Amino acid sequence: MARLSQRWQEFHEHAWEGDEAIARQLKQLPEAKYTEALLRALEEAEAALAYLGEHWAGVQATVTGLRQKVERAVQDAVTAH
Repeated sequence: MARLSQRWQEFHEHAWEGDEAIARQLKQLPEAKYTEALLRALEEAEAALAYLGEHWAGVQATVTGLRQKVERAVQDAVTAH
C-alpha cells in the first residue's frame, strides 16, 4: 500500500506539477492535435479520476485508522518492556 501510494504521488507530480507536467503539455496542445482518440482518452481519464474522488475519503480513513491502531500497539509494546 505504501509503495502504491508513493507511486501515485510520483505520478501526480509528473502529471500535474512542474514545467514538464503532462497537464501543461496537454493545455498547450495545438487544436490540430484534437482528435477522437484524444477525446476518448480524456473521457477515460475523467471517469477514472471521478472514481478515485468518490472513493478517496474511505481509503484515507481506512489507512489512518490502521495506522492509529498499529501506533497504539507499538506504544503498548514499548511501555510493556
